[in-house]
Amino acid sequence: MTEEIIIGRQPIFNRDYRVEAYEILYRGTDPCMGADRTAQVMVNTLMDIGLDKVAGSLPVYFKVDEAFLLNETELTQALPPEQTHFEVLQSVSPTEAVLAACQRLKDKGYRLALDHVISIEAARPFIDLMDVIKVDWLDATDPAAILREFRRVDVKFMAGKIESYEMAEVAKAMNFSLFQGYFYCKPDTVSGVKPPESRMSILRAMQQALAASSIDDMFSVVKQDVTLSYRLLRYINSAAFGLRREVQ
Repeated sequence: MTEEIIIGRQPIFNRDYRVEAYEILYRGTDPCMGADRTAQVMVNTLMDIGLDKVAGSLPVYFKVDEAFLLNETELTQALPPEQTHFEVLQSVSPTEAVLAACQRLKDKGYRLALDHVISIEAARPFIDLMDVIKVDWLDATDPAAILREFRRVDVKFMAGKIESYEMAEVAKAMNFSLFQGYFYCKPDTVSGVKPPESRMSILRAMQQALAASSIDDMFSVVKQDVTLSYRLLRYINSAAFGLRREVQ
């Protein structure tokens, strides 16, 4: 018996109206929240559907909250740094612990995006750590001022919630380089199937497997659950690794 899983994705476009990346969104009836929901989306994307099916070789953005940042597990190590952006939600407070967690992700090669920026003051504590600044076009009081304040060579600006051609043209004139919103494309869904299992047990098993220091340690984990070994093999054999031979 299998269970259907669904995730959402909303394209991010460049100035030439070409898809540059995908933001990955939670879609489901599971009441999990916060860091647990983020982990579930990552597991579904990596293990059940496949990152290559969701985004091909394009970058992906995962929304992360304070709980995820402060309780980062080995799960993040399964995500390819060159393809992964962690999108820090506007609700995250710029505490010393949060900023240190962001720096650790940066040190591992991941890129960071700041979500729902509406003012200079709210964004300032994070700004030196960010690769992408996503300005909320509908709620920001002065998008141009945000660009002027934080512009530097190694940061990209994304105009979010673009809902008309006129909005898109104004944002382009301000030199935004990335765009997202209903004018461009509404979120769609990507589906897959997985064997029935306990959501929390699979997350715990993945953390143990990714932290294993030897083949014997790995074997002791995956032999406990045949569905875990199936999902790990599916991930390892995906296009993300580019193996010449399939691992069985």
